[in-house]
Amino acid sequence: MQRVLDSLEDHVRGLAGSWASVERSDCYEGAISMVEVQPGNPGSGALLIVGESLLEVGEPWLEVEVGGLGATWLLGYGDADIQRARQIIEAVINGRVTERIYRSRSEVVVTLSTGEELTETGVGTGRGPKGLRQTVAWESYQPPAIRS
Repeated sequence: MQRVLDSLEDHVRGLAGSWASVERSDCYEGAISMVEVQPGNPGSGALLIVGESLLEVGEPWLEVEVGGLGATWLLGYGDADIQRARQIIEAVINGRVTERIYRSRSEVVVTLSTGEELTETGVGTGRGPKGLRQTVAWESYQPPAIRS
């Protein structure tokens, strides 16, 4: 897990440069590691990468959290999942993220460099069919290098 997190942290730092602060923290004696990315541009989306290896709760997993209210992609440590995490990170750093915030949840759409869109739902119950939900806010996040 630590090797994967090290690699993803290096990837984030390489993409974000000096335009975002990147902080690494560990808890539970390294069983959970987090890489938090806070862009200097307030119009950019936040990013949190969490690696977990507490075997008491099942298989180790990798989380990529994106946005304000946000959404979380739960991934494993296989090559395809690590590549997917890299693609999501690149999309966030390059500002290809839209977040729709509803009353009790959010929906985050990340557009990969291939044009593929990944959609994930965040906090809350997400009650009601998609077309009938009342949108409270809609955010399109900018790359960290753009100052608003």
